Amino acid sequence: MKKEDIFKLYNKIVSSIEGDLSDRERAELLQTVRSDSDAAYYYLRFMEIYSMMSSHDGSRIIENLIETGEDLSFAEELNIDENAVNRILEEQKTARPINKNKHENENHSSLKSKRAESAVANENKQKRNISKINLCAAIAGAAAMLFLFIYANFIYKPQVAFVQDSLGAYSSKGHLNPDEGLKAGNYSLSEGALKIKFEKGTEAILEAPAMFTLADSNKIILEYGRLNANVPPDGKGFIVKTKNAVIKDLSTQFGVNVGHLAGCQVYVHKGRVELESNKGQRERQHAERFSEILGQYQAVEFDDNESINEIVYPETGYIRYFSSEDNFVWRGEDFSLSAAVSDKNGFEYKSGNKAVDLVDGEIKHLEDCHNGWRLAQDTFKEVESKFIDSVFVPYKDKNGCKISTSGVAFKSFSNSQSAFWAPVSSQSIVWNTSDNQLGVGFAEVETGYDDPVIFMHSNSGITFDLQALRNQYPSLQPSFFQTIYQTAINRSGTGAFRYWVLVDGEVVSDGFQPGTNDFLNRKISVPLDENSRFLTLAITDKDDGTSYDWGVFVNPVIKFGLKPLTQ
Repeated sequence: MKKEDIFKLYNKIVSSIEGDLSDRERAELLQTVRSDSDAAYYYLRFMEIYSMMSSHDGSRIIENLIETGEDLSFAEELNIDENAVNRILEEQKTARPINKNKHENENHSSLKSKRAESAVANENKQKRNISKINLCAAIAGAAAMLFLFIYANFIYKPQVAFVQDSLGAYSSKGHLNPDEGLKAGNYSLSEGALKIKFEKGTEAILEAPAMFTLADSNKIILEYGRLNANVPPDGKGFIVKTKNAVIKDLSTQFGVNVGHLAGCQVYVHKGRVELESNKGQRERQHAERFSEILGQYQAVEFDDNESINEIVYPETGYIRYFSSEDNFVWRGEDFSLSAAVSDKNGFEYKSGNKAVDLVDGEIKHLEDCHNGWRLAQDTFKEVESKFIDSVFVPYKDKNGCKISTSGVAFKSFSNSQSAFWAPVSSQSIVWNTSDNQLGVGFAEVETGYDDPVIFMHSNSGITFDLQALRNQYPSLQPSFFQTIYQTAINRSGTGAFRYWVLVDGEVVSDGFQPGTNDFLNRKISVPLDENSRFLTLAITDKDDGTSYDWGVFVNPVIKFGLKPLTQ
């Protein structure tokens, strides 16, 4: 509210207290207070100070309330209890009237007194008798004191959220522990990360350093810091307010990053948000509401002029999920399947120097794996790994080739000799054909030697268990498998072979390398739903034997999303 609007409001409140408003004018005042949170805030503020400063007249109280240079824009940041406002309005409405001209009437003649009484009587036909709330009335009236007590202790400080998890979080109020209730008010976070849950189910992660205000059960004011929100259907309309903008959820997952001095970035992981710059809000206060809708994987930044500029969506860098129990922090990283082949945590390591031996299904150092040509028809081995289900040697059979421990079979592998040359490895190292030893060089991979890979030779296959990922990270949801498939260039030659990508035994991508210099280089992106269980990669020979059949899956990853909240 502008100062002139607050001044008019205070004058109306004084007139109401003095009994100088008509029924229509008083009804308009009550409607304003009940429907406008700013008006309700200033009404409560006025009544509190008026009851404590009744020796001052209305104009002096207004002077105290509207001070030069005071910031009057923060009222909407506070939580106003509408019921408490209504109770105070009703108390004012029903309290015993006080005759404001009592002392004057005692000194007047009886004739003037009768005229005054007659005038008051006539006036009261059109006006409601309103109580004059002053210091004496506040002290004498138990109801007024009760309202002041409720106002001081409950109106601005209700519990609006609680701590769901804490990762070394230290705030201005000390350490914040799980299940601790959070009242409306100001907080600062100097260390760690804090996950809070609002009454309507919205979960928000705040990353230190941060300063914020919990305004109510569905609104937070972020002065500075990083915030990521996951909003369920019941929390739709959740609002994050910054010095630059107002961000309103439209049932989504989104993040906000506010700098100490300036700058505000907003990015949407899923769903949509509605944006409005504070500049736009002020300029269009009496015009059509200005807003912009931001969709999935979109990101914007507010510049110094509070204009909205599109920026690159930040896939990582901000905490979107953490678990203090597991000491696990997820910032949107992909899960590397190359790391899984190396028996590593896919969120922490990209690759290694290990491989899965098709002979026994064990994960070993490359030097310890079988190397050289081997006939291995109908070979299937379960792998003792958290995320790898099995490895196998593909073959064509009318009953199909078993590709998972659950019994899933695939019938369409091309004709092969049911033989293999090398393990499934996380490095693109080839074998010397002369002595069956590891080569000193790498196969040529267009994207570079430092990229994590799954390096395979015909005939070999590996199956990953997506449900194991869900069990390990229950708040995350596998959404895509992505990789770049390339034919590895070998100086000795190139054979004819085929690559395969299967989900639960169904082909989602495959390609044929004809044995010429027309090398395959193909981007693969496969959507995964909540029922997708087994992801299989395989390479098979094609009529010319297994020689020189090297294929590589570059940067093979599972992309995750944060599981949506249902309540």
